[in-house]
Amino acid sequence: MKDLTESQLNHLRDYLDEQLLNVSQKFQKKFLPGGFQSLENLIHDIEPYFQVLSAMPMQRDSFLAINATLRGLDFFLDAIVAFPPAPAAMFQAFSLLDSLCLKIVQSGNLSTTDAIRLKSLMENSRMVVISKLADIQGYELECSSVFEKTLNDIDF
Repeated sequence: MKDLTESQLNHLRDYLDEQLLNVSQKFQKKFLPGGFQSLENLIHDIEPYFQVLSAMPMQRDSFLAINATLRGLDFFLDAIVAFPPAPAAMFQAFSLLDSLCLKIVQSGNLSTTDAIRLKSLMENSRMVVISKLADIQGYELECSSVFEKTLNDIDF
């Protein structure tokens, strides 16, 4: 994908804001009609948001991608806590997020503040996943691999 024009960036920013707002509103109504009934439902709705970010070029447009990723990851982390565990869907989403975060880190456009925030969110994600799956056997290896690629590469 080539660099986006200013107009395209504005449309993309509006699209991403709207997508996250829609998911957030459904999250607020969790377990109610019109809201998310499970973590799988939420992941199904938020994955396109992260897929769009993954497809973005990271050079000129990195500011939008970094901020949208941080906001989306922060929201996703809060959402995981609110639902019963869904290991397969969670690990699939975290694999996508790890690739996205690694792309951002490798772009070289991450400020120290954003790098610290990203690292903190990734480490908190690991802890949340471990605590959510503490009573479910067989996911120890997957828990330790949450954000493994990015955490091994991030250096500030």
